[in-house]
Amino acid sequence: METKLEFAIAYLSSIISIRVKDDLLQGISLENRRRQSFDGLRATFVGEAQIKPVVVILEDIHWIDQTSEEFLVYLSSSVAENRIMILALHRPFYQCPWAMSSSYLRIPIRPLSHTEGEEMLHHVLGIREVASEVKDLIQRKAEGNPFFMEELILELLESGLMRKEGEACRLVDQAANPSVPATVQDVIMARIDRLEDSWKHTLQLASVIGREFIFSILEKIAEPAHKLGPALQALQQSELITETNFFPELEYMFKHALTQDVTYNSILFKQRRMLHGKIAAAIEEIKNDVLEEHFETLAYHYKNGDRPEKAFEFLIRAGEKAMELSSVEVAKGYFTEALEISPVLTTSESIRVQEQELRSRLKELASY
Repeated sequence: METKLEFAIAYLSSIISIRVKDDLLQGISLENRRRQSFDGLRATFVGEAQIKPVVVILEDIHWIDQTSEEFLVYLSSSVAENRIMILALHRPFYQCPWAMSSSYLRIPIRPLSHTEGEEMLHHVLGIREVASEVKDLIQRKAEGNPFFMEELILELLESGLMRKEGEACRLVDQAANPSVPATVQDVIMARIDRLEDSWKHTLQLASVIGREFIFSILEKIAEPAHKLGPALQALQQSELITETNFFPELEYMFKHALTQDVTYNSILFKQRRMLHGKIAAAIEEIKNDVLEEHFETLAYHYKNGDRPEKAFEFLIRAGEKAMELSSVEVAKGYFTEALEISPVLTTSESIRVQEQELRSRLKELASY
């Protein structure tokens, strides 16, 4: 057990770019490293479950990487005989690889019923009396989608089409239906367009950084930076973003992934490309002492920022990091992307050597 836990600690340390003094992972084949690391991680969960029940909650696993998915399959084999529950949330198109397990239970999340939708209306509005035309409009448009319903309520209030008066709520214009956005994306875009210019600009900058973003990076690319505080506060009050961390760094997150996506796509391509480059440069400067933690992010931003030489560098470094973590498929992906970029780089001898090394690595990894 102790050896397994030592491997787990070494593996987890390498994931978060902490170098342990006695690196147990050195000199071990990729397959053995992954197997022993998985054993150690599973032993950690099983050991905790012997003390008290363990619930592993995972959101949006339709975006999961292959190595993490493989570990979940491995862990799921220990669920039946231990007090472990894996609660995984995902979109309908995702096929759980552990679905054939006898311990597996799929619970589809259906649209809200008319009664449930009405209950949500009262809850979001915080009032007891909602006019029938309000209920009919929102229920008809949202079609049982709770996120659409919440965004539509906020849009109607912010646009002035709906008004709260004490403990009641009504439509200001009974003929307002044609002007109500038809899709949830349209609703989000309408809310974004109604923001003050500096607030909208801040939201757009944040959307290029990612769904989660830290203040120091946003501050570095914002002009002028002194307006960030009021803008971020307003965006939180509008329920578009939420503060997730105060220490050690001030960090925010888009309340919903779709909000970030709609905001990102509202920016002109040329401007997005410029922002990706600025964000990557800011990360390199601010996170220089822990740069290994950000290889993947830097590769993404430099690639989308039309900086092929920097993207090439960090794709290789991200691939090497993935190999250290035994994430073979992830490493293949990064090395393949680097090779795809290389033709647009200068035809220097060093680039050609790196290309050859990448091909050799991909050939070696093909056997795993």
